[in-house]
Amino acid sequence: MKIREFLFRVSGKLLKKRITLLVVAGVVFVALILVIVFGVMRGSLNVTSERETRSGFERLKIEIPSGAFSRSRDLKIIRLSSEEKNKLAPQLIGEVYRVAFVDGAEEFSLKPIRLKYYVDKKYVQGMNYNNLAIAQVTEEGGFRVLSGSMLGRDEKGYFVEAYTYHLTAFGLILKKASFQEHGLKILKEAVSSPAPAILVVPGEDPTFEGQVGERNIWEEVFQDRTVTVYKYALYDSRSLVYSDMFREFVQKEGRRSFIDFEADFLAKELRKYERYEFDIIAHGTGGLIVLRALQRNPNVKNVRRVVLFSTPVGGTNLVNPLYFSSIFFGRDPKLLEEVFGLDWGRLKMLSLHVYNLIETLGEVATEVLPGSQIVRELEKFNRTDIKIFSICGNTPPYDLNVEGTELERFYPEMVAG
Repeated sequence: MKIREFLFRVSGKLLKKRITLLVVAGVVFVALILVIVFGVMRGSLNVTSERETRSGFERLKIEIPSGAFSRSRDLKIIRLSSEEKNKLAPQLIGEVYRVAFVDGAEEFSLKPIRLKYYVDKKYVQGMNYNNLAIAQVTEEGGFRVLSGSMLGRDEKGYFVEAYTYHLTAFGLILKKASFQEHGLKILKEAVSSPAPAILVVPGEDPTFEGQVGERNIWEEVFQDRTVTVYKYALYDSRSLVYSDMFREFVQKEGRRSFIDFEADFLAKELRKYERYEFDIIAHGTGGLIVLRALQRNPNVKNVRRVVLFSTPVGGTNLVNPLYFSSIFFGRDPKLLEEVFGLDWGRLKMLSLHVYNLIETLGEVATEVLPGSQIVRELEKFNRTDIKIFSICGNTPPYDLNVEGTELERFYPEMVAG
């Protein structure tokens, strides 16, 4: 079994809960062929490496940035028949489209691909509810929700947009409607305590919030302190209100930066709760949001110290799609064992770990790479009024130590010690 097959099969099982092509080539170029045979609709287009490509059906639109794939090739889109769709997970609503290269090649995109799926208004539960998401559909009929799916509305109606790095089958998922939480939330207030309040800012690991059933670990650890958590949708679906706030930020800034968007929102929340002094505990990407909040908003003065856990302040290539595509995607397991001197069991777990990180962060992964604008800006961080500590573990996840192998050059984070 090759890596791409393994990734789809395993991630579909492990992440089951999460889980029109308009083509522009230089001047606007639309190449859409619609053929209806036995209830199946097909379309084709040519994807080039030199310019952005767009194409779409009635509901699904795809935008492929220039340089996303290694060379020019034809892409086909097939709308699954009703019979095929009936075999899929019941959470999938509307049409399901299979997107693939005509020559059958499998390739991992080097840049995030934008998907835009138009949805019937009846499925939109409210402006502040995040019950819709685009999902990758696995060969077994399961699905993986694409992280950060955003609700939107334009002249054609409501739509959901999300980003992916792998072209496969895509559909729309209807989730249980929940009100979007965004901002600082007080979990426990210690009114009489003189100690600074604790603010937990999670990253790509949702368990960092510390919630276990009805209890919260951070409340147990800091029993004499007010405990708060910053709620935001890094990987969760985003409501219309939330998504439009981000789009307004992008228009104002002239660039897409989810990290800086959340940094400014966090800074606003800190000023809102200026009656508290805070000690902040942040993990992963959450740590980058905290640092940028303090850097972009020097008027935030109620933070005493920050403790960062596994925050890639200098960037990380664990989310580099070029590395993953070149090393793992579609490679023969036996060849990988020979090249890197590691058994297939550890190699497949490493590939799954890297794949999940990239897909969890989605377009945000580009902001975490070494040399990104966020990383370059953080090199100028000069807040001397706040004590900042960084804690990184010395044991790679799943004990995947690549020390002494060629992989050490690409993923030094996966070296023990």
